[in-house]
Amino acid sequence: MRPKSLRDFEPLSNPDKRCWPLLRTVEHRDAQSICFELRAHNALTSRGAWLFLATVSIGPMLTAGFCVWQGFWPVLPFAGLELLLLYVALRWSRRKGQQRQNISISQDFVTITSQLGVPQAKTRFPRHWTRVKLCGFRFRHLPTRLLIESSGQACEVGAFLTEDERRDLAKRLQELVGRMNESPRLPS
Repeated sequence: MRPKSLRDFEPLSNPDKRCWPLLRTVEHRDAQSICFELRAHNALTSRGAWLFLATVSIGPMLTAGFCVWQGFWPVLPFAGLELLLLYVALRWSRRKGQQRQNISISQDFVTITSQLGVPQAKTRFPRHWTRVKLCGFRFRHLPTRLLIESSGQACEVGAFLTEDERRDLAKRLQELVGRMNESPRLPS
């Protein structure tokens, strides 16, 4: 039976590693599927963001209020602009923290579901013709890119992961997907 949502997945606990991605397995009617759930690191909750914004805005508003009381009223719009920019930055950070991708590997297909903001995209590759590629750049300070590609199409996964997490994920995906024109058995 296929799960209705990601909440139905049963995570395999791995107490040695505290990082994403988490490996999750789900039994299907016809074959076993191995699923990876990737989430961006997000330590700031909505309540924490509002609390931070309220705490940080006390100083500029008190300073602006004192300046207005002294007759320097042009300070007030700049204090408001400062708080507006902080609000926009917090909102952008929260949205980036809600990114997630799911990679499902079955006997026949590799399916990638990406939710990078509100829209959700789904890409499906035949497993036999799919390859996993970790691309580096000429410059060492730029992050690598993890690509899953097949038939001239490519899908980047784990762009929000750290380098070590991306390398570990690439190694694990290469073991499961295999090279082009090769489909290793999925573990039981």
